[in-house]
Amino acid sequence: MKQLIQDIFLPEKIKSYYLFSKVVVGIEINKTNIIATKTKINGYTSTIELIVEEKISEEVSEENFERTSPALSSIFSKIGSYDEIHTILPSSIVIFKELKLPFTS
Repeated sequence: MKQLIQDIFLPEKIKSYYLFSKVVVGIEINKTNIIATKTKINGYTSTIELIVEEKISEEVSEENFERTSPALSSIFSKIGSYDEIHTILPSSIVIFKELKLPFTS
């Protein structure tokens, strides 16, 4: 409730100065591992509090989400509480599909 009242009446930051401290988690998901960084932002300073790396299972029989889920669960149990989360996915593990649609004039 306190955070909600702060967001209504006061901005999160003024220029590059954060009025309230917050914890941001950045997660990078690769084919072989997942790396998470927990950063505390307060005023003008940013402090890295924790860096966690987990290997992803290499079993071929499992789907991608079945291989990454245990690693993500392990990381979040080590990280604890946070305010924001940002994720990075390389384009090599994202599926792109080009569609060709016929247009009638």
